[in-house]
Amino acid sequence: MIEPTEFGRFLKEKRKAAGLTQDEVAAAINKTGQYISNIEKGKNNAPPNSVDIEAIIRTLDLDDADSKECRRLAAADRNDSCWKDVFSIILSSGSF
Repeated sequence: MIEPTEFGRFLKEKRKAAGLTQDEVAAAINKTGQYISNIEKGKNNAPPNSVDIEAIIRTLDLDDADSKECRRLAAADRNDSCWKDVFSIILSSGSF
């Protein structure tokens, strides 16, 4: 079973606290509600970039502490995703 990332859990918690739907958050970054759903569920292999994170922060009206945490968790998610891509390429090529 796929587990949500810390960023996915954070996003879902803050989105719900703001009273917003996945579609409303997605609209702020020109993505679909399914994209946000996938992040929240841990199914997304393409975490938001830094520009999108700033738009999400504004949309959710996060305070300074939550904004900092959002950036930290998103960066960690992007780093994890990058390593998953590297390992996937290595394993599929048989170069190990």
